[in-house]
Amino acid sequence: MNVRAIAAAAGAGVVAFLGAFVAVTELLAPTVEFSVFLGIPAGLIAGAVVAAVALLGLGTDDGPRAPAAALLAFAIVFLVAFVGLLVGLGVGAVLALVPAVGVAAVGGLVVFLWARDRTR
Repeated sequence: MNVRAIAAAAGAGVVAFLGAFVAVTELLAPTVEFSVFLGIPAGLIAGAVVAAVALLGLGTDDGPRAPAAALLAFAIVFLVAFVGLLVGLGVGAVLALVPAVGVAAVGGLVVFLWARDRTR
């Protein structure tokens, strides 16, 4: 995987994050007072998934792609943790955001290390 592919995937992820963030925030603004706290998680998930798909499309065919797997793991773990904290524990979106990002970062790191070691 070369630097150009990683830069393109990062750019696609940032654009997807900003698009989803703005769209969700603006669509929910009339009904939810602090809609930005719902736009941030939506943007994180969209950005991570788009970057992972871009890495899969731009990467090489020599085995698993650790960065793509880590981004997808981050998105899935973040979604599960965020929804679990919101629904299961009943905490607000602001309080659920920080631990969900932390748990997702650890999950993504574990998957990255596993996928990287698997290719060796």
